[in-house]
Amino acid sequence: MATSTAPRSASWWDQEDWDGDLRTVKTVKELQDITLATYPAYPAASVELRTHPAISKAGSRHARRLLVEAAHHYRRQPRVGYELGRRQRGQDPPVVNVAWRAQQRLHRRWRHLVLERRKPVGVSLVALARELACFCWEAALVD
Repeated sequence: MATSTAPRSASWWDQEDWDGDLRTVKTVKELQDITLATYPAYPAASVELRTHPAISKAGSRHARRLLVEAAHHYRRQPRVGYELGRRQRGQDPPVVNVAWRAQQRLHRRWRHLVLERRKPVGVSLVALARELACFCWEAALVD
């Protein structure tokens, strides 16, 4: 049985230790600590290898769940259908551009990780959730 995230989704950032304003976040590391709560990264053996720390169970459980759940939607080919076009009418064009870039990039990333590199779906979803958090941050900071 699936549970709805609608009642709390709009306020996932309402944490006791944070004022909920994305403009106060200065670095991606700080953003990930708030939303995804990562373990410390270990230095890679090679400079060319880039590793991300694992996601811990600390931080906002609701934000983590929403980001991973939203990452499922990037399996489909990006397009602007009737309903999305209707919702985007009247929105800030720079924010719509960030959303479109996110949709294209995250779909490409999904295809690369799951279909080409054969990564497990859970690992791929967490990777997409990380990037989605950064796109949300960028959209919130657009002036």
